[in-house]
Amino acid sequence: MKNYYQRIDTEGAVLQGLATLYSKGNTLYFRLPDKLGLGRNKYISTGLPNKGDGRAKAKNILTALNNDILLGTFDLTLERYLPKHKTKEHLAAVEKHIGDKTHVSQLWDTYCESKEGKVKSSTMHYLTETIGFKIKQLQSPSIYDAEEHKGFLLAITTPDYAKRVMTKLNTLFDWCHKRGMLSGTNPYPLVLESMVTKPQQKTTARPLTDDEVDALDQGLTEHFANVLNFMLLTGCRPSEAIGLTWDRVDYDNGVIVLGSSKVKKAGKTFESDSSKNGKLRGFPLTARLHVFLNALPSVKGLVFPNSQGNLIDYTAFSKAWVKILPNTTPYSARDTFITRQIELGKPIATVAHWVDNSVSVIEDRYYKPSGKIIPE
Repeated sequence: MKNYYQRIDTEGAVLQGLATLYSKGNTLYFRLPDKLGLGRNKYISTGLPNKGDGRAKAKNILTALNNDILLGTFDLTLERYLPKHKTKEHLAAVEKHIGDKTHVSQLWDTYCESKEGKVKSSTMHYLTETIGFKIKQLQSPSIYDAEEHKGFLLAITTPDYAKRVMTKLNTLFDWCHKRGMLSGTNPYPLVLESMVTKPQQKTTARPLTDDEVDALDQGLTEHFANVLNFMLLTGCRPSEAIGLTWDRVDYDNGVIVLGSSKVKKAGKTFESDSSKNGKLRGFPLTARLHVFLNALPSVKGLVFPNSQGNLIDYTAFSKAWVKILPNTTPYSARDTFITRQIELGKPIATVAHWVDNSVSVIEDRYYKPSGKIIPE
């Protein structure tokens, strides 16, 4: 399914001539009525994420917006309804108060604020909490003190992590410089060149052998094994399987709607109404999927809950997986599906659609011929 505007149900009947709330990807939008004279099918981004807090804020703005339409006081500049960080007034204030003397952590907060609603909630958490925590620990307040930041980070964390933070500071400097918030030359590229880190042994996903699949199926708990087998049958991402709900299984039309996700990592839950590519897609409900799903408890909500009926923790799932098959990841089930389907003669474009990737990405990163599967 394509990335399109989807109407969000709000309480009460929608009156003709009023604005309505829509989502597209992970962002919320207002659809403005044509009578305002701003154009047909006019959508404006709220800059808010399509999740709990974002929806609540968007609905409050929508109420104010529609009240203005009814009272004839609608702000045609849209300034009154834009998120604070998108208004001209706020941008002017940012330019006025941010400059060479601004504390590096404040610069980082401003950068993160600009990303709100544009990236996944898990990415925002990484930027604000993981990277942001280290940036707030920096002893020098100046973004120009790249060498001092490097030395401090190397003293409190690993070389790899220190380089990750320094890379983000490099991005931050370029972002601020491009907007006229900083002057001078970016000192980070030269400092980054001097940061030598040990080559890490990367754990990359790869197709699993039949013996490895059997080992996982027998070694994982029943709830984890169900996620494994669903991924092997659909090629979906782990978070898409873990967050799948029964209302996404359409028996009447023979399709499963994939793309949305809900995943718990280390105690924190992240969710998205579409895939990382901003899409939902229909996957054919095959006979094997019918049999597999019919064997599961027929309860509302999550298709693959944990033993307590709650969301599976991906961190626990991944750790259990690695104990059985070191140097592989749950994403190996996705590689396995892709490789098997192509070796069985399925058109690569069809497989790419099923798994929400491009043909080039499939060829470059996922398809790893086993040489063992002979097309039927």
